[in-house]
Amino acid sequence: MTHILMLVTSDLLHDNRVRREAETLAAAGCRVTVVSAIRPADIPALGWEASAGLTAVAAAPPAWQAATGWRRAAGHAADLWRWGGGGSLLAAAADQRSDVVHAHDLDTLPAAATLAQRWRAPLVYDAHELFVDQMTRGPGAASIPWPNRVKQTLAQRNFARLERRLIGRAAAVITVSQSIATELATRYGIATPTLVLNTPRYQDMTAGSSYLRQRLGLAAEQRIILLQGAVLPDRHLLELVQAMPLLPPAVVLVFLGFNLGTYQEAVRQEVARLGLQARVFMLDALPAGQLLAATASADVGMILLAGHNKNDRFAMPNKLFEYMMAGLPFVATDWPEIGRVARTTGAGVTVAQLTPAALAAAVNDILQAPARQAAMRTAGLAAARGEYNWERQAQRLLELYAALPTARS
Repeated sequence: MTHILMLVTSDLLHDNRVRREAETLAAAGCRVTVVSAIRPADIPALGWEASAGLTAVAAAPPAWQAATGWRRAAGHAADLWRWGGGGSLLAAAADQRSDVVHAHDLDTLPAAATLAQRWRAPLVYDAHELFVDQMTRGPGAASIPWPNRVKQTLAQRNFARLERRLIGRAAAVITVSQSIATELATRYGIATPTLVLNTPRYQDMTAGSSYLRQRLGLAAEQRIILLQGAVLPDRHLLELVQAMPLLPPAVVLVFLGFNLGTYQEAVRQEVARLGLQARVFMLDALPAGQLLAATASADVGMILLAGHNKNDRFAMPNKLFEYMMAGLPFVATDWPEIGRVARTTGAGVTVAQLTPAALAAAVNDILQAPARQAAMRTAGLAAARGEYNWERQAQRLLELYAALPTARS
């Protein structure tokens, strides 16, 4: 039985892509061990106890986190320089000798490459992002204190160095959008990476849902705008809040995943400034099994990426596919990948400007045209059923693994 070791710095409990990949490979007969930042107490919540092929390992926090002052700074810098911040994963995985080592994102690649070399095993690099590019900030970067800007610049250059040095060691590279695949191939002179989209497992949501209406006590005539995912800068969340006074009073806004991210206080202050407390709801993220039901109970989904870097412009975020599978028409920024999906499927519309007026107009154009809204819903459901589902993407993952060289003894 092939043993696959996966490394990821995120909390596995909330990383649906990593869980789907691990579960798919285990179902195909592999033994998969995932080392992540999950809390030991949360491991049972994965529901993996019944599967002999799935094991989650909690990496201990890095030792430098317990230090203070210059010792903490020096320890962190050393971890970033050598391991991309993934040194604790290397320590936790050292006794998990495997036939394949799978690095989820650049911050695990140095540790994964070291283990793959040690065990003479093939290395798979799963680039969830254009990791180096996502660290390029937009106009707001000027407001960041200069010491932090210097640290960020140094970190970005270091990650570029690590990726340039290590990506060629991978027997296979996977990524999440065609534009990112093309960029990685061009930038590093490698074969075009295999495309495995961040799509959910297929669920037939044709019947719709009343989840949010019941949970929030909303009347049948009220309409729900949904912003799903982490609350972060550069996602035009303030402009979305500012669009609310331009929409009919029966329209409400729901943030689903408000406990994730770093920008909550700015959003709360804007809601209070505009007196929108009765029309804006801030809900924590839901378990994966409940997410589509909640999404399907909204009327319009929003995807608002500022596009200050190539990672944003080339992104295919999870919520895009979740909106379509839930039959939820979406409004999105017109970047290459998202824009292409909106136009080819007919499941969403794009906006050229991210002003409150432009966002309100796009939402209104959907809500005030029931026949158009219904057609977009039907188009999204069809696209999810045909192409944008995990069952389709899983075949690409399994084919990639079947073509890997075997570990050398």
